[in-house]
Amino acid sequence: MNSAQTSPSPIITVNDVYSSEHCQQLILSSEANGYNEAAIDTGAGQRIIKDIRNNDRIFFDDYALAQQLYKKVHAYLPERINGWKPYSLNERFRFYRYKQGHYFK
Repeated sequence: MNSAQTSPSPIITVNDVYSSEHCQQLILSSEANGYNEAAIDTGAGQRIIKDIRNNDRIFFDDYALAQQLYKKVHAYLPERINGWKPYSLNERFRFYRYKQGHYFK
């Protein structure tokens, strides 16, 4: 059963959107596309700074996945967000991988 939690911030958490099996498929797909060391955004551009972050990540654009996910969560979204009516989700997805000893300070 899906449930949504709200907080004073604009972040909304919706539980159980995907089954464990579907999540595993997404993980396997991300692994097949390959992860890279996660960079930090700095004033001089992106840099690998292992004292701050040493995890891996992959990001990709998937409009169809964003549409599918929006269909699952739109009922939990507020009618308006800062005066705007939500109609979709960002198609930029980020997967982060943390192995033992990885961190993001």
